[in-house]
Amino acid sequence: MSDARDRLMDALLRQHLGEDSPQMEQRYARAFAALDAAEGSPLRNPTRARALRIARAALVVLCAGTMLLLLPVESNAMGVIAGAVSGESRARGAADERRYEVELRFNRPAPGGGRDRELVLRGNWDMRGDESRLELRASDGPSLVRVDARDGAWEQREGGAARALESSELWPRWIEDRSGRIAVERMDELLRLVQRSYDVAFARAGEESPVALRGSLHLVADRRGRVPGPSQIDLWIDTDRNVVLEAQLRWLPSQPPARGDRPPRGAPPQPQPPRPAPEGDDDYRTAPGALPPHPPRELRLRRIEPIAFPADHFTKPARSS
Repeated sequence: MSDARDRLMDALLRQHLGEDSPQMEQRYARAFAALDAAEGSPLRNPTRARALRIARAALVVLCAGTMLLLLPVESNAMGVIAGAVSGESRARGAADERRYEVELRFNRPAPGGGRDRELVLRGNWDMRGDESRLELRASDGPSLVRVDARDGAWEQREGGAARALESSELWPRWIEDRSGRIAVERMDELLRLVQRSYDVAFARAGEESPVALRGSLHLVADRRGRVPGPSQIDLWIDTDRNVVLEAQLRWLPSQPPARGDRPPRGAPPQPQPPRPAPEGDDDYRTAPGALPPHPPRELRLRRIEPIAFPADHFTKPARSS
């Protein structure tokens, strides 16, 4: 019964979100016009007329009930996001310490045009106020630390000395928006991005979610058009505290250009067309040495609590003598 109800609500929600007000009004007008035409027919009989009146009443009740069910769903989703924006902004303004376990999955082109290989980076993304520290490690390489601190940005590779960075080379474009605000790991900015540019549906997190997230509110956001940002964003929000427990961001690749006919056997290999740029109106500026310039296939952030950082956690290490 629960599954059937969930499927019905999902179908109604998709119809509601995908249909604007003029379309909805036109659909209702056509239905009532059809009823009026049938009721005014000279061939109608009392039984038919009574059935039409009952059908009209049922249609009115159904439409009103659907609107009562769906309008709160949409407004509640926006209300939940607004509450989380307020909660996350307050934590950032109060310089609360936040840590997110981070995992990024990239498709790394193989040499010679073979099958793409997967590059997985794991680590922590730490925040205190406006300061941010990202530490990542690949399975086959040293760790890398990148920090945006009050005293300036810096980077340190495992076993090496810390070096200062210009702000323009700190983060690639898929992390920042064009105004320079962080839009990925700073949850208030990520939520504002969802408010501006995404269609949102939600459901109470159930068995499809990890155990730690069950009972939270699961928001599913799809990007509208070709605006910069991930193609899809899933958010799990603790509505009691107005904090994001987990975020999953996905960048879906655009379709590659169609390939022509295969060249005859023995003919020299033809040059391959360039890979298509990811969707979205963006230049994907390179940030040397930190992360690939193009976005990952998937990025996952999971809040780790409680956490307390040492006082110098975001401070650039002094050069050893």
